[in-house]
Amino acid sequence: LALILDMLAKSGATLSDEVDALPRYSMIKQKLSHPDLDSQAALSATAELFSDGDVDSRDGIRVAWDERWVQIRASNTEPIVRVFAEAPTTEEARGLVDKVIAHVNRSLGLELEVS
Repeated sequence: LALILDMLAKSGATLSDEVDALPRYSMIKQKLSHPDLDSQAALSATAELFSDGDVDSRDGIRVAWDERWVQIRASNTEPIVRVFAEAPTTEEARGLVDKVIAHVNRSLGLELEVS
């Protein structure tokens, strides 16, 4: 709190001015399931799909670009995988998630239940 107050005192701006200056992002989350789902194969398929981004495999597969990212990870408590995406617009985030779902369906020959 002290750092924020210091920044506001130095800039002369209001807190709402500073918040308004922050970039806005939209996040989409989807849960995928199927009785025959091989979560590791789903993760591998996603890594192959996005060769143009920075791939991080520490917690599932996360692919990042300058202003957007998508992640697919297996649940530790349920037989599902989750797909998350964040981008400047809802449409772009939705497009990333839909691309992952379609590719995993094709790659694994499944019709995943999406919720």
